[in-house]
Amino acid sequence: MPSFTVLVIILVLGMAPGLFWLWYFYRRDTWEHEPRRLVATTFLYGAVVTVVAVFIEAPFLSLGLLLPVIIAPVRRALQVRCRAPTGI
Repeated sequence: MPSFTVLVIILVLGMAPGLFWLWYFYRRDTWEHEPRRLVATTFLYGAVVTVVAVFIEAPFLSLGLLLPVIIAPVRRALQVRCRAPTGI
């Protein structure tokens, strides 16, 4: 079992990109700022939904059923981007 310090570090690193983009776009919006309470509530709803999704996906991950769902779209996107241009 990871220590409390490791869990806090993982939590902070997991939230850092979202907080950075929140700060960046909030600072760039010079004309009409959204209410801070609304922005914070939306951010927290996103965090709650992420935790719920983890619990829903966990049984499928242990069965190996989620791996094709993750890999197939990525492989398809890479194949589309890596094709040689036609008509040259």
